[in-house]
Amino acid sequence: MAKLTDIQIWAWIKAGERFEGRSDGHGLYLRYRAGDKVPVWRFRYQYAGKSRVMLIGSYGEMSLAKAKETAKELSARVALGFDVAGEKQARKADALEKIEQEKNALRVSELAAEYFERQILGRWKHPDILRRRIDKDINPNIGHLKIEEVRPRHIDDM
Repeated sequence: MAKLTDIQIWAWIKAGERFEGRSDGHGLYLRYRAGDKVPVWRFRYQYAGKSRVMLIGSYGEMSLAKAKETAKELSARVALGFDVAGEKQARKADALEKIEQEKNALRVSELAAEYFERQILGRWKHPDILRRRIDKDINPNIGHLKIEEVRPRHIDDM
């Protein structure tokens, strides 16, 4: 099995040669399909009797030496019984869930606006007094905070 070299890879890129996979050994291979802008490093391994493939990175971002090092680390984790692609997918799903929760978190300014519309507007004779209080005191100081982040010291500081 021939090992890949940077000179070979650059020659393939320069010539515009496209390929499904050129192996370097130990599960590491380079793929450069017709639709790809840059070649990508992939890691192939067996887990629970099934063949798995994991994207490591692109050739532009990750050198051959770094890709070999990463493949060696991943291979060691697979030998210990870990599903490295499954772990990566789980980390990605957790990160997306955290971003979604952050996006959907209710802020103090949103709660104050909702409270004003539901409870004050139409019931108070002079709702503009409370509106000014919300705009002047609450929103600038704690309006950006999530509801869960508000502590008594925030209220005391206003």
